[in-house]
Amino acid sequence: MRHWIAFLGPAALCACATLPRYYKASDPLTAAEHDRLGAAYEAQGLLDDARHQYQAALALEHADPQAWVALGDLEFRRGDYRAAERDFRRALKAAPARADALNNLAMTYLARRKNLTEARRLAEEALSLGGPVKPYALDTLAGIQRCAGLAR
Repeated sequence: MRHWIAFLGPAALCACATLPRYYKASDPLTAAEHDRLGAAYEAQGLLDDARHQYQAALALEHADPQAWVALGDLEFRRGDYRAAERDFRRALKAAPARADALNNLAMTYLARRKNLTEARRLAEEALSLGGPVKPYALDTLAGIQRCAGLAR
């Protein structure tokens, strides 16, 4: 028995020296698919899961404007306007003519009651781009007008 232990001991140590290498599994989803999955989670009220999907999209494509807008929207809903502003700015850096990012950045300024002149410019630019953001941009402009009227 002693001979077997003497023989198997070093053999066991050699086996430990060849531990399997760990590798990072590739993500089977694209950034756009993560964006869609995040939106689906968000629609169900699963905001943490949505945030995780948007972050996964950004891990694959750091300049994904859709993911930045979606993260900004989540931050805005939480009331973290500073983080929302940061995310909307990142979306605009990736896609400067993105109407939803322009309008949502204007909304963050309006919510904080700061930079109302810039907020108006952003909302007007979003409005000029047309599309599905148009009614939201009009609402943002109305809110800016109300806020500016209160400041007088």
